[in-house]
Amino acid sequence: MKQELAEEGSRCSILSKQHRFNEHCCIRCCAPFTFLLNPKRLCLDCQYNVCKTCCTYSKRDKAWLCSACQKGRPAAPSPESYETGGKRRELERQRG
Repeated sequence: MKQELAEEGSRCSILSKQHRFNEHCCIRCCAPFTFLLNPKRLCLDCQYNVCKTCCTYSKRDKAWLCSACQKGRPAAPSPESYETGGKRRELERQRG
């Protein structure tokens, strides 16, 4: 996965050097932006414009994240892990 992210980063840096490429096309899939059908969205982490197919909305950050930046972030703990951790602490309190 690290190699995949590194390749994606180098591809993006090459494309972004093209004059105004990212103003008109998604940096991830190169799809052209259109006002209504495929609007551009700014990734919070890398600051590149991406299309709706190549990003997801982060409710926690209240911002868009491109697929590459999303993969590069550490996974958020699941609600189950909080539940399990809470039960474990409760059992430890009861024992000791």
